[in-house]
Amino acid sequence: MTRDQSRQGWVHRSIPPAALATAVMTALVATPVAARGKCPAPLNQMAVVMKVQTDMFAALENEDRPGWERLTTRDFVAFEGGQRHSRTTVFEMIKYAHATGQHFSWSVTSPRLEAACTVATLIYVNRGSVTQGSSRSAVWWLETVTFRYAEGRWRAVFMESMRESPGD
Repeated sequence: MTRDQSRQGWVHRSIPPAALATAVMTALVATPVAARGKCPAPLNQMAVVMKVQTDMFAALENEDRPGWERLTTRDFVAFEGGQRHSRTTVFEMIKYAHATGQHFSWSVTSPRLEAACTVATLIYVNRGSVTQGSSRSAVWWLETVTFRYAEGRWRAVFMESMRESPGD
């Protein structure tokens, strides 16, 4: 018998299976509790995350690049219209739309939040409109945004958006 096999036998003979299972479960349960210091206060995360999302909308509509960058991560990715866009691309697309006379109104309705410590996903219907000159069209989007909590604040890391017709 090798030395490693001998050690493995010692573990199996010395620690009863129930005790080993208890130790493993304690470690699994204690790990998130130990990491708790890095988690946000569990008060009303729905309101906090929704505020970040509405601030993102405002930063885009007001062409506030520093605000947009403060609310999104460097590796932010958005899927819109079947295409992948970076944080910079999303901002530049809105600026271009504004330059051509298009403006947007966005809102978070029917929100649902799934959160676990430093990650939160907001799922909602964005009921808004697109205005071009004097013409205004109601538009609804089904959207999902994933946020990461770091350095004391929530920031968007991912967004997926697809149009829904208002009649659906």
